[in-house]
Amino acid sequence: MMSDTNKIKQLLEAFYEGETNVAQEQELCRYFTNGNIDPDLEDDKELFMQIYSSHYNENVPIPQGLEDRLGMLIDGLEELDKEKPARKKVGLWRWVSGVAAVLLIAILAGVYIQENTASNDKMLVDTYDEPEDAYKQTQSVLLEVSSKLNSGLGRLEEAEDSFIK
Repeated sequence: MMSDTNKIKQLLEAFYEGETNVAQEQELCRYFTNGNIDPDLEDDKELFMQIYSSHYNENVPIPQGLEDRLGMLIDGLEELDKEKPARKKVGLWRWVSGVAAVLLIAILAGVYIQENTASNDKMLVDTYDEPEDAYKQTQSVLLEVSSKLNSGLGRLEEAEDSFIK
């Protein structure tokens, strides 16, 4: 039974790919009309029977004007296909001009930064002659900032405590 199921699965795969002959399709049809079907193949049974029956049923109605509508659709798609190469050229020019604009901006930004850095170097001057004086001044400023920060944090903790209570 298992090898039979595997064979049916292989035939179904070939059927879905359009690679079966009439004898193989008839074998699938016999299997599915037999009544003893593997539960894994129940969905395949429905699909196969619909496809198989519509393929061999000569009385399937074809809508009026279907051939003309399909022809017009195909012609329209061919026209769209012919227009695509022109769009690619426009896209290429757009891409190239975008890259050129980015390079120009990068070069101008580099020149601007270079010029400003050179002029800023000339403006930087030491405010203290002795490094020890600069160090003492920096220490005092940092201590003042630290005390203000601690004071602010203390008030924040008080507000947080009163909010929690």
